[in-house]
Amino acid sequence: AIVGPPNAGKSSLLNVLAKRPAAIVSPIAGTTRDVVEVQLDLAGYSVVVSDTAGLRVETDDPIELEGIKRAEQAVTNAQFAVLLQDASHAEGQLNNPDKYVDGWMESNRDLKVLRAYNKADLAPTHLDALAGHKFSCKTGAGVDEFIGELEREIEKYFDQGGESPLITRARHRGHLMRCHEALGRFLELHRILPLDIVTEELRLACLEVGKVTGVIHVEEVLDVIFSEFCIGK
Repeated sequence: AIVGPPNAGKSSLLNVLAKRPAAIVSPIAGTTRDVVEVQLDLAGYSVVVSDTAGLRVETDDPIELEGIKRAEQAVTNAQFAVLLQDASHAEGQLNNPDKYVDGWMESNRDLKVLRAYNKADLAPTHLDALAGHKFSCKTGAGVDEFIGELEREIEKYFDQGGESPLITRARHRGHLMRCHEALGRFLELHRILPLDIVTEELRLACLEVGKVTGVIHVEEVLDVIFSEFCIGK
C-alpha cells in the first residue's frame, strides 16, 4: 500500500510503477477518495499495489473521511507499505513533524514501511536532512533507485518466509511442473550426455514457461476455452 499525506504524489507513484495512468493525478488535495488497486510484476513477483486517500485530520468532508478510513484498512491488510511524503515541505516537516503521520507510524510498528519523499526536484536544499528515499515522479530523478530498493525489499519479504506466490490455474501448474521435470532431467544428464542432446531439456523447459508467461499457441488456447467455459451457440 502507498500511504501518506494529501498531495505527496501517491497516485503519481502508482502510475510510475504501473507505467500507465492507472490513477487520477491532480494538484487538488483529496483527489483520491477510494483505494485504487493495480496488479504489478515487481522483482518477478505478482503483487497488488494500492493507492490510498491522503492521511490528514483537517477535513470535515464525509467522503474524504471515508476514504481515509479505507486507506487505514488497506494498510491493515497490507504486507508492506510505502510511506510517501512531500519533499518540498521538508523544512516544515523537520521543524514541525506531521503528528498524524507519526501516529500512523507508531500504530503500525509491526508493518514493514519503506519511507520515501516525492517532489525532490522542488526541495534540493533540504534533502540531506530527510531520512528515506528521495525522488521526483515528475522528472524521474531517483525513481529507478527507489524502485530497485522496493524490489529488494519485496524479494527479502518472500525470502524470509513471507507468503509464497500462488499458482491458482491448473493449466499453469501443469506447465510449471513439466518445466521443473525438464530442468531436473537436464541437471541429471548434463554430466553424462553430450550438451547438444541435453539442451533439448532446456528448450522444453523454456517452452513450458512460455506457455505461462505469454508465448501462446492458438490451438492450446482454443482447447482451454472450450474445455473450461460453456459457450452457447
